Amino acid sequence: MFLKPSLFNLVYILLIYVHYMVHVQSIIRPKEIHSININPSCPYQLGFHLQDGRSGVLDMHNFQVSHIHCPPPSPWLDGQNTAIYESTRRKPSWLPNHSIYVVPSTSSNGLHLLDFYPHSSSPCHVDHGDSKSTRTSTVERKKSAFVPLSKRVTACVIHPLNDTIVAGTMEASLLVISQKHLCKRGDDDDYHS
Repeated sequence: MFLKPSLFNLVYILLIYVHYMVHVQSIIRPKEIHSININPSCPYQLGFHLQDGRSGVLDMHNFQVSHIHCPPPSPWLDGQNTAIYESTRRKPSWLPNHSIYVVPSTSSNGLHLLDFYPHSSSPCHVDHGDSKSTRTSTVERKKSAFVPLSKRVTACVIHPLNDTIVAGTMEASLLVISQKHLCKRGDDDDYHS
């Protein structure tokens, strides 16, 4: 008889993998989980964000971490006050129609837009670059990006219809990040709203 793993087992698997990744890349110990979210465009992806700024995806089909993002540790290297950055909780969010995880930066003013597309072609995928997993399609994937902002972000939410990002800051302000939208008045008249 096959028993489904409990939530405790999933979290335990996640922590063991994160501990392995942290140990392999540095001597920093695993930190607490600040946030977990289900990807609305791919419901078997459980996004997570850790206290030290690392983010990733737990694939709930096979209970393995499929994507990981380890930001540069500039507050630790620059001698800045790490207690402020590590004690501040950050709340990332998913774009509703893409597998893009929007994460507040731990080291600077801005947001990381992480490509967590459920395929090894994603730059954050743990198997990215394997010769046997090269993508045969000519469709170009979106890449991870950094959006610099004027203030340090602690939380963000995404509008479900137009992908507008609203970011809350440490200074108790809200920042709105959006692209210009092209609207049509008639057959040939375009204008921006």
